[in-house]
Formats: sequence, structure tokens, C-alpha cells
Amino acid sequence: MLTNHLGSTVAVLDNNSVTSNTGILGNAAHFDNANGESLSHADVPELSVGNEDFTFSAWVNLDDLDSDHVILGKFENGVDQEYLLYFESSTPQRFKFIVYDASNNYIGGVSADNLGVPEYGTWYHIVAYHDATNDLLGIIVDDGTPDTSATTGSKAPGDQDSDFVVGCKVNNVSCMDGLIDEVGFWKRLLTSGEISALYNGGNGRSFSFGYYTPTPSFTEFVQTPVAPGSGSSTTIQNDSSDIDYYNNWTETSQTGSSEGTIHVADINGAIAQFTFTGNKFIFKYSTEHDYGYANVYVDGSLAASINQYSASPQTQQTSTFNVAWGTHQVLIVRSGINGGGNDEEINLDAVIVYNDGTPTSTSAPTSTPTGTPSLTPTPSPTTAPAPTSTPTPGPTNTSTSTPTPTPTPNPTLTPTPAFDNAAYEYSGSQPHAVSGVIRPAGGDYYQYDANGSMTCRVEGSQTWHFTYDFERVAFPMFGCRSKCVHNFHCFHGAHSFHGVCSKIAVS
Repeated sequence: MLTNHLGSTVAVLDNNSVTSNTGILGNAAHFDNANGESLSHADVPELSVGNEDFTFSAWVNLDDLDSDHVILGKFENGVDQEYLLYFESSTPQRFKFIVYDASNNYIGGVSADNLGVPEYGTWYHIVAYHDATNDLLGIIVDDGTPDTSATTGSKAPGDQDSDFVVGCKVNNVSCMDGLIDEVGFWKRLLTSGEISALYNGGNGRSFSFGYYTPTPSFTEFVQTPVAPGSGSSTTIQNDSSDIDYYNNWTETSQTGSSEGTIHVADINGAIAQFTFTGNKFIFKYSTEHDYGYANVYVDGSLAASINQYSASPQTQQTSTFNVAWGTHQVLIVRSGINGGGNDEEINLDAVIVYNDGTPTSTSAPTSTPTGTPSLTPTPSPTTAPAPTSTPTPGPTNTSTSTPTPTPTPNPTLTPTPAFDNAAYEYSGSQPHAVSGVIRPAGGDYYQYDANGSMTCRVEGSQTWHFTYDFERVAFPMFGCRSKCVHNFHCFHGAHSFHGVCSKIAVS
């Protein structure tokens, strides 16, 4: 059994009694080839791949170089072949990563040639990845230079039905002789900073249980862009209403900061969001030993991973981002990667946005959020028709009254139902968090996941569904282990949504 970060337990299949020994961090799984030892899990979407970015990470220590040794994979020879990370014993003896498509066809492999022949009895940190945009496979050993190779054929990795196994292929083939520790699986590419952080100079570093990166799009939430005048800048302090915070940010005092306070995120996946019109912004923050990596997304793309760790406190540190002139949405996200100290918190002091000159067009570009409910405009006061005067009859002329224009009616606002007497739901899988809120007035409904992130919003006849792209960390070795799976179902009238948000993490 393994225990997740909520205290729940789930079954893990230990095949033929895997033992443990000293690892990079705590204990590692010690596999014996002669016994066919492995750790496995039945096929699930969270451990399967498609034509998408994904990354594996593991620490490996071989007992010998005499035979092929599997590190991890979903791979049954000639039957269900999806991906495999292993040591190949035939000359030239390399760590290797291979991938197949949905039709069971080999589409590519890459060898760790920059490392060369590994030594047995030595720990190696191995990162293997698929870059869907560039159709590349890559492998990195000990934070070194990547080896890459282009995929061929369909170029698209595909899902197969085989189990996920650490230490062997399916059916106990090519089993490991040695130690495996700190296995990780992400459905995205890790940044070079994150890979360096995990390697940590050869000392290793654990990833946090709650570590995930949400889909970098929060266009469901409307913001008015901060728009400095041409040739000027605007400072947005951390307590400004121009910054929206999600998931447990706390304002706290900080001597030496811009205005004496900063906002600190104390759970992974916490997001600070702002929107601006211009061509540059500066992110100001503090550094100290409790801070980790802050991921900065601009218009949905990861722009930087900023390490906010320092051995001694520093204030008003800055990172500058130059962008094309226009309206931009920026997310600052707690990644969960430890920067080198005690914790993975991140903080925000202030943001300075710049407009170094508008383009020579008649109007500045504006962002158009997608999937956002339109707000009913506030009605303007109705203009009463001017009274028509009755002309005094003259001896020769009769005055004709001027027709009064009929004013265009403005839509009226629908009052927002109050939360008085609302019903609150709680889920057994997330005992410390509200999982749903039902407002009796109008039957509006809101659903939340275990991190407090809204997954479903029903108001009147409209339904919005929000999803978050959780990190998938593969399988537990020994020591502290975690798996959390949250299933949700949101139904209202003709609108029905199903989904699974999962995260699995180990250390």
C-alpha cells in the first residue's frame, strides 16, 4: 500500500518482493534480476501517452552491465509496446529511450551517447522526454548535454494496453539488477531549470506531492487590462485589485519590499493573474531559503521558471519580460519545485507594466477572452421624452409638434442570487475541502477539486467547465509515497461534463 498526501491509501502491486536499500533520498527500490522483481500498475490514462509532450525522470544505480536492465515502461515484447527506458547491454552499452505508435510500430529511439558507457555501482539521474512540437526524443544524464533523435513514420506516440512497470518489461523480461529511486512522470516538458533542480548537483531533490501546473489559460475570468499611456509605465502593487489570486495566497509583511508587504503562495498550483496592454513587464519579488520556483506564463506559454531561493533574504529582486506590443495575460504559478532550501513557496511583491509607444494604428489591440460569459451591461438612465408644448394659435400659422424619438431600451441586470441558506457539499476523497456549493435561489451550482480549484460553474442556463493539467508523477519506490485521484461529474439540465484529474507523486 502507499499513502497519499490526504492520508488515503491505495494498492500498489509489488511483484516478487522488491527490497530496499539506501537511495539518493531515503530508501530506493532494490531489484534482483534473478527473482523477476518489479513494481507495476494496471494501464490507466494517467500513465499512458499520445502525441503530446511528456517527461520521465529517475535515479538509477546498476549492479552490473551484463544484461539489459529496464528502468520503467509500458512494454510487452511484440504485443503492447508503448515506451521503454532501459540500459542496453549490447555494444556500445547505453541508457536508451524508445517509443512506439498506436499501431505498435517503432517510431524512434535515443541513446545517452554524451554519457557513454555507464559504470555499475554509480548513481545516474536520467531524464527522458518526447517533444511533440519538434517530433524529437531526448535523453539527459546528470544535467548534461541532451542527446536527441527525430521520430519517424507516424511520429506520434500511441497508447497501448500494457501495464506500467518499474524494473521489468511486462512478464518479467529484462529485469533490473540494481537500484531505482525518485521516479517521476510529467505530461509536459521540464525546463532546464527544473531538471537542474531535480539533479541538485548530484544530491537529488524530491518533487512535492501537490506539484502540478494548471493549463495556462484563465480566460474564464474577465480582467480589465492595465493600460499605461504611451511612453509611460504603471506599477501594480501586490494588494491591487488588478491582480487576481487563486488557491491560498496570503498577504504578509516584508521589510524592504515595495510597499511593506508581499503575497505568498503556500500551496502548489497557486496562481496570480494580471492582464495589461503594453510591450514589457517587470516581476518584482523577494528571495530567501523558504522559496522555490515560480513559473511565469505569458498568453498561455511558459516564459520562465524563476528560482526565488537565496541563502539570505533579498528584497525587490526583478525579472524582466519583453513582449510584442498588445494585450497580454500573465500567470505566476507556484511550481512545487524546491529551489534549494526548506520549502517551495513563491511570492509576489509588485509588477511594473510598460507601454513604450503604441503602434501607428487607429486603435490598440485588445484581448478577446474565449469561453467567458458576457456580462449584461449596466443600464443607462432612461431619458424621459421632452414635453411637447401646445402652440398658441396665431392669426396665420398653426405650429406642428416635433415627434419625440423612442429611446432604445437597455437590458436590465439579473440580480445575482445570494448565498443565503446555500448548501455545501463535502467529498470523502477531499475531507478538508468544500467540493460543491448549491445556491437555492436559481439552483446555481459550483464544484471544486481537492485543491480548491473550481471545476464546474452553473448559473441559470449556462454552464462553464474548468480543467487543470495536473502533473502525472509515475510510481512510488520506497519511503514517502503518494497518489491522489479525484473524479468529478457536473450535471445541469442538458449540460453534463465528466473528467478525471489525477496526480501521482513519490519520493
